[in-house]
Amino acid sequence: MTSPEDILDDGIIKSLNSLSKEWREMVMEAWMDLFEQETEDTVNVIEESRMMIRSTLLDFNYENQQLKNEARMLEEKRKQDDFNHQHKGRESKMEGEIRPKSRSLAQIRNERAQSRAQSRNDRSWGDLADLRRETSYIRSPTTLSVSEVRPSRSQTRDNESWGELSAARPDKIRSRSPRPESRPFSTLSSGEPLLTNDQMKKETDMIIGDMQNADYKLMKERERQVEQMLKRREEKMEDKKNELRNQAQAILNKAIQMSNSAASDKKKVDIQLQARLDELKKNKMKDSGRRSQQYHEEMDDIEEIHM
Repeated sequence: MTSPEDILDDGIIKSLNSLSKEWREMVMEAWMDLFEQETEDTVNVIEESRMMIRSTLLDFNYENQQLKNEARMLEEKRKQDDFNHQHKGRESKMEGEIRPKSRSLAQIRNERAQSRAQSRNDRSWGDLADLRRETSYIRSPTTLSVSEVRPSRSQTRDNESWGELSAARPDKIRSRSPRPESRPFSTLSSGEPLLTNDQMKKETDMIIGDMQNADYKLMKERERQVEQMLKRREEKMEDKKNELRNQAQAILNKAIQMSNSAASDKKKVDIQLQARLDELKKNKMKDSGRRSQQYHEEMDDIEEIHM
């Protein structure tokens, strides 16, 4: 708030003292009205600046809290991702340990099935060979019937069974997809590598660091805005102070001008009054001389009459 001492320098005070008492009182009253108005304007400016600073501080606290919440959520997400990756890694490891055992059991079952089928086939072909040897002694080659040359129905069934078995089993074995390699912890189902814990922590720390840098930059920006606001307020108050000084100087100059004008008018009036007084004195002296001469003349006439 601007005080009268900041406005009224030595030059203004000296000019004020050169006035008469009546004019000094008039100037002081005008200055008091001016200072009261300036005080109200200054209070309004300070209140406006205080509200702006408070609003800026609230915005800064809100944005700062938002950044802290985002950082906390990101840290929680990183911990949850680490937990999920470790859990998946344990499941993958257990799956890799179980799959070889399951595959070995399937191979054992297939080998046993193939062995049983091979045994049945060998027995069928052995029976057929014995039958042919027995009939070769009884019948001549020229009198063989179609039934002798054609395999028996049981033999056909055995051959068909073996054909189906030999055709089905290898296909089934071939149709089985190869056992996938045990999936490591650092790979996805698509084969894409996952981030390791160190990489995940490094990237998370980098993101948190970027957020902290953004928070720091935001804080510096808010401080810069507050400094600019205070600087603008000081400049505005300095401009108001200069304006007030100019107004006070204008009031004083006007008072001096009016005082000089009044003094000049008074001097003129005094001169005119003195001239009038001089004229009256002169006229009075003329009248006195005339009356004295007339008196003497009258006295002479009276003397002549007595003589």
